[in-house]
Amino acid sequence: MVREIFQENSRIAPVNELNLTCIKALLAFGSDLESVEPKIYDISKHKAFVRGGISSKTLQKNSSGKVILFQFDAGQQLSEHTATVPAVMHFLDGEARVKLGTKIVNAKPGTWIHMEAGALHAIDATTRTTMLLTLFIHPSQSI
Repeated sequence: MVREIFQENSRIAPVNELNLTCIKALLAFGSDLESVEPKIYDISKHKAFVRGGISSKTLQKNSSGKVILFQFDAGQQLSEHTATVPAVMHFLDGEARVKLGTKIVNAKPGTWIHMEAGALHAIDATTRTTMLLTLFIHPSQSI
């Protein structure tokens, strides 16, 4: 069962197992009406860890949003910054400390965090970590 915890501007929902159907739906979100072919990725086979670094790969981008796969080597950090648009961080593998404003969340596989635009956050990977970031764009915005 999914448990939701609301903290300030963020919603955190740890999940018991990775739902690939849900991931496929996220990848196809907001697809343009002209496009009839869905994009399907096997994220589990994408291993692009950079020793001592962070890798990112844009999986989907259109007028409705952007989906980016991040892979952090252990000990890597994204310093504190603000989300320019509403976003979801979905942790697929590994463990990370996520700072959301003044709160700290220990993310693990299945942790799902929703942030509104303007939310201050940072990520510190305690182990090799894979995270799927989904950015939601209003038609008047761009990323």
